[in-house]
Amino acid sequence: MKRLILTFILILIISLPLISCAKKELAELRFVEYTKIVPEIPENKKEFFGYIKAGGDMELSFETAGTIKKINFTDGDAVRKGQVIAEIDNKIFELEEKENRSALADAYVQYENAKSYYERIDKLHKVGGISDNDWDKAKTEMQSREHQIAISKEQLEASRKRVSYGKLYAPDNGIILKKLKEENQYGTTVQSLAVCLTNEIYTPFNKTVKLISGITYGEINISEGYVAKLQKRAYKYLEQFTNDLKKYFPKQSVYGWDDGVIMVNKKQSILRVYCTEKVVLTLAHTNKNEASLDEDNILLKTPRTTIVMHDHIIHNYNEKYSFENVECLIHLIRRIRK
Repeated sequence: MKRLILTFILILIISLPLISCAKKELAELRFVEYTKIVPEIPENKKEFFGYIKAGGDMELSFETAGTIKKINFTDGDAVRKGQVIAEIDNKIFELEEKENRSALADAYVQYENAKSYYERIDKLHKVGGISDNDWDKAKTEMQSREHQIAISKEQLEASRKRVSYGKLYAPDNGIILKKLKEENQYGTTVQSLAVCLTNEIYTPFNKTVKLISGITYGEINISEGYVAKLQKRAYKYLEQFTNDLKKYFPKQSVYGWDDGVIMVNKKQSILRVYCTEKVVLTLAHTNKNEASLDEDNILLKTPRTTIVMHDHIIHNYNEKYSFENVECLIHLIRRIRK
C-alpha cells in the first residue's frame, strides 16, 4: 500500500510540469484580424500623357526616277547604316552600263589597231618611206582612239553610278517612322515631271503619258488616271505655295505687276501678274479693282525700300501704299497724249 501511494505521488509530481507547460502554451496564444488583399486602382491615381520624339529625322529618296519594285521594311522597323531600304526597277541603267562596258572594250581594240598602224607608219617615216602628212594622220588617229578610251571610261563610271542609284541605303542607324511609298509606285522625279508637263507646258494628260514613256524608253508607263491623281495631290499644296510667293515679292528690292483682260465663262475677268527677273506669280480675279489688290495682299505688305514697276497704274499712288513707284515711259506718254 505504501508502495502504491509512493508510485502515485511520483506520477503526480512528474505530471505537474507537463500541465504547467500546457497552460503556458495556452496563455501565449493571440487572436489576430486579417484582410484579404485584392488588387484595385486607387482613387487618387494620376495619369500623365506624352509622346516620344526622335532626336532628329530625315526623309530618304532615290537619286533617280523609276518604279519602286521592292521595299525591305515596314513602319517601326529598326535599320542599320548601309542597309538596303528599297530598290527601284533599274533596267534602263543596267542596260546602259552593259552598252558602255562594250563600248570601252571596243575603244581598246580600236586603240590597239591605231597604235599598231602608227608604229608601222612611224618606222617607214623614219627611213623616208612615208610622207609627213600620212605620218601625222596616223599619229592623230592613235591619239584620238586613246582619248576615246578616256571618254568611254567616264561614261562607264557614270552609268555604274546611276545603277547604284537603284538602291536606297540607310545613311545611319535608326527607325523607320513612316513608309511614304508603296511598291510599284513612281518616284518624285517622275511625279514632278508629269506635273510640270501638264501645268507648265499645258500638255494634255494623254500626251504626258506618251512623253514620259518615250523619255524612259518605254520602261515607265503611267496611266492618265495617275496623272489626274497627281494633279489633285499637287493642288493641296497650291495654297501654301501661293502664300509663300505673296510673301516673297515684298522682300525684293524691285518687282513689277500688271493686269491683263481674259474671258471666263463669256465674262470679262483679269489675269494679274507679279514678277521679278526669276519669279512670276499669276493670279486670276473676276474684277479689276482695289478689293482684288487688297485680297492679293502684296502691295499692302511692300515696304518703302522696295521699288514697284508698272505701266502708269494710277492706283499705285494710293496713300495706303509706301513703296517707290517706277513707271513705263511708253504707257505714260500714251496716257499724256490722250
